[in-house]
Amino acid sequence: MAKGALEHREWKTALVCLQKARVYDEQVDAMEHGEQPRATNALACRQEGSRKTRTCRRVGTRGETTPDETRYALARSRARTFLSLSRQRPPVDVQAIIDRMGIPVVVRSLSGDVRGTIGDIAGKRSIILGRRFASENERRWVLAEELGHVVLNHQLVESTQPGTPAIGLLEERRIIYEREARAFAAELLMPLAEVRRQWFDALRDRFGPDHEASQEELIRRLAEQFGVSASAMRVRLTGLRLI
Repeated sequence: MAKGALEHREWKTALVCLQKARVYDEQVDAMEHGEQPRATNALACRQEGSRKTRTCRRVGTRGETTPDETRYALARSRARTFLSLSRQRPPVDVQAIIDRMGIPVVVRSLSGDVRGTIGDIAGKRSIILGRRFASENERRWVLAEELGHVVLNHQLVESTQPGTPAIGLLEERRIIYEREARAFAAELLMPLAEVRRQWFDALRDRFGPDHEASQEELIRRLAEQFGVSASAMRVRLTGLRLI
């Protein structure tokens, strides 16, 4: 099979699996509300992309995984799927992934401090970006977050909070959705394995002929290599317990 045809089939398989992921997400929603999920097995598992990735929740056992933790693990797993399919290494071209998936990106004037959102435009789920960003790295991060909202099947409803745009996420789920999208974006732009490897390499080489690089300097250098802000890299390193 030609390389191009194989890549097309892999992307098509991933997109089909993402569409089917809604069933699993509904199971997690049922767990959150104390309802019985439709799956009868004690283990709720999913297959994603061209390889099997198991994310499980044992029901009624000591030390069980919470629904939130399951959701964040799924978000990171989906980011790794797209990294594998796109065969990219940092700095990741988020726009190329979005284009490959056929997701429209439109630019609009958004109210307040909203930098991006998702919406249905001409019957197609789209990423909506604001017009102003402090840097290209900030724009890439927002693109990655909004891509996360799309592939994680976050639903749109009219906002119930006064003064917020009609296009938005259900208020009581907003925090969970945003954390999921951030988990997706962090893994997409700063993959765990790459961050860990390059951080340890930086620590090993921090002693120069004239001075020892400070932790902040190492973070700044690493951020430049991954195409993210220093603050985003610091949060990532802290979350991975590397600093």
